[in-house]
This record gives sequence, C-alpha cells and structure tokens, in this order.
Amino acid sequence: MTTQGPATGAAQITAKDPVYHVATEDDLVMLFELGNLAREQGKLRQAEAIFRGILAVRSDVAGGYMGLSRVYMDQGRVEEALQLLQATAALEGKHRDLGQAFLGSMLLLAGRAREAVRVLQPVVESGRQNDGVALARSLLENEAEDALAGEPSRGGAPRSMGR
Repeated sequence: MTTQGPATGAAQITAKDPVYHVATEDDLVMLFELGNLAREQGKLRQAEAIFRGILAVRSDVAGGYMGLSRVYMDQGRVEEALQLLQATAALEGKHRDLGQAFLGSMLLLAGRAREAVRVLQPVVESGRQNDGVALARSLLENEAEDALAGEPSRGGAPRSMGR
C-alpha cells in the first residue's frame, strides 16, 4: 500500500509491505547519523537526500522528519520545516512524542513560544515515559517558560532562547 506521505511526498510504508522490513532500527540510526554528519558539514543537498530516503522507506518514524526539518531550518525554510514536523502528529507512540517535542523546539527557535506550549503540553500530559516526553518536559520547564516571559503579549520573538 503506497500513498503520498504528509508534507513530504514520501511513500507511506506499512508493516505488511515487504520493504518495511528492509530498514532495521540500526539501519535508520546509521542513516540518521550520516544525514546529521552531512548537515553539520554544510552538505545540505546530501543531507536532504538522506533524510528523504529515510522517509521514503519508513515514514512511520520521527527521525526522517526531524533531520529534514533541520536541513530546512539551515536553509532558512522555517515554515516548510514547521509544516513538515506537523506531520509527526499522525505518527504513533514514541515517534509522535519525539516528533512533537522536536516541533515544539523548532517553534521556540522560531520565536513562537505560545504555539510551542500548545504542542508540548499534550505530550507531557500523555502519561507516557519516553525520550520525546522527557524532551517536551525539559523544553516546557526551561526554554518555553523563559521564552514566554520575554514574549510580548501579542506574540513576538522572545528576547532570548538560551542559545
């Protein structure tokens, strides 16, 4: 079963498809690290290709969305990065939590603290225990609180993101 992926154009792969089993968790970690290395070296086209490849094979994990959104942010494509991360709300369990926490982080970087809180709060309140929930909690307790304190009431850029 193949359909257009949310905001990516990547194929949706289900557990019933033979290609689903081609990419193991270790494969995805290796590809994600390779994409991050390319991005850190300024090889944004290569990094984008790697993260798109991850999404083409496994659009049900957060890593591809997170990596590609970082590439977009590096390219100044902030709205595209945020739109891409919106797709993580459709993921399941720990991948949804991690993707939404990362979306909250990117919203904070974009100076949109109120939106970040609206994304992060449900993740923290889910009662689940995973890396995404821990990241969301940390962002709410540290970054979001500081950003909201510096954000004008009509919503503007915070004075400092602590970075």
